[in-house]
Amino acid sequence: MKKQVEKWLTKQVPNWKEKQFLLAVSGGRDSVALAAVFSELGVQFSIAHCNYQLRGEDSNNDEQFVKALAKKCEVICFVEHFETQEILDTRGGNLQETARDLRYNWFNELVKNENLDFIAVGTQLNDSAETLLMNLMRGAGLAGLRGILPVRENIVRPFIETSRTEIDAYINSNDLKFREDKSNASNKYERNRWRNEIIPQLKEQYPHFDSALKSSIAHLQIANELVQKETLKISKHLLVQQDNKWLINRGFLANLNPKSYYLYEGLKPFGFNATTINDLCDSDLKQSGKQYFSSTHVITVDRDYLIVEALKTRKRAIQNTREILFSDESITQPTRLKFALLNVPIQIKKKPHLAYLDADKLTFPLTLRKWMPGDRFRPFGMLGMKKLSDFLIDIKMPLPNKEQQMVLLSGNNIIWVVGQRIDDRFAVTDSTKKIYFVEQKQAT
Repeated sequence: MKKQVEKWLTKQVPNWKEKQFLLAVSGGRDSVALAAVFSELGVQFSIAHCNYQLRGEDSNNDEQFVKALAKKCEVICFVEHFETQEILDTRGGNLQETARDLRYNWFNELVKNENLDFIAVGTQLNDSAETLLMNLMRGAGLAGLRGILPVRENIVRPFIETSRTEIDAYINSNDLKFREDKSNASNKYERNRWRNEIIPQLKEQYPHFDSALKSSIAHLQIANELVQKETLKISKHLLVQQDNKWLINRGFLANLNPKSYYLYEGLKPFGFNATTINDLCDSDLKQSGKQYFSSTHVITVDRDYLIVEALKTRKRAIQNTREILFSDESITQPTRLKFALLNVPIQIKKKPHLAYLDADKLTFPLTLRKWMPGDRFRPFGMLGMKKLSDFLIDIKMPLPNKEQQMVLLSGNNIIWVVGQRIDDRFAVTDSTKKIYFVEQKQAT
């Protein structure tokens, strides 16, 4: 392990022996193992630990463990306490994304204030494999299939080519103590299901799973780098900035092949996803004035150009966003909802304020937010996808109601247009084992 990390540092971080690293340590096996390897190699490092104050005494015990580890390694230990739940209650949003933003903002402050060079994290090969496989199932492009990058800006991942099996062997041979987050055993989160159920089954079928994924990730990263270089050359000519707008010459675009790929890569920084780009390309750009939305920008089809502009008011979609945990029984804001897990069989009442969903098809936490232009779903009973804006027009929803319409999402998929229609892909079927029931209550 020591030689493996030393080889990686030599390759990825020139003059690493002269650099100062900030090592993120949660207390878990990966970060503890990396701290031990850094100590063996004589790496100059400090330890940073985040206490999110979400798990009561367990969070405090993690902090004390990391402080003791830093003392054993004879390095400085920085600790920050975050009022995570209060931040979520105030701002809304996703727990995992919020925690990531909190820690990396703090890490970057430490790097600047303490005159450090790099942030080192214990991300390892299996984490990268999980990311690749999840993205594959979501229909990601080449960039999503490259796994987690070994170096990104000032963040380095010395274990990114090291498997969980190798780390466990190192921990056992050195009798290292570590803290186990109990939530890692719960399959409520998508990544945990991959880690605890799906990947172990794949390893049974393919004994060389780790080495094969390592090789595939390396090939995909090289391929993505080459494609990105070529795409960047074209993008410089594809997008032309004019004042506060970006213009895409339709004549120039017509000569690109594949048009959808160049458009997707060029417009990705503006938040446009592959579905929207495919819709744009499939339309043959015949309807002048037609618009396509991302969460931050709008594309307007003009006679000679596609015009990309920032949306003036997008705060309404961000405000009142709420994360729904599997354990939640009810919420009162931004709308009143009641949740329950039901056994089958059950008599389903066909009322718009009730949603009966296949629990096994859901990924928690769910997200509740206001609808946005560009949202799509498959209305119950239909075979194809439909723009939510068109659906709201079809049901003749009054404009004041439309402005307040909420949607419930699993991952990036709408599962219920609240109080209106569920998504057919998440409907209860004969094979459903558990039903996730949601009821919208009238305001009192």
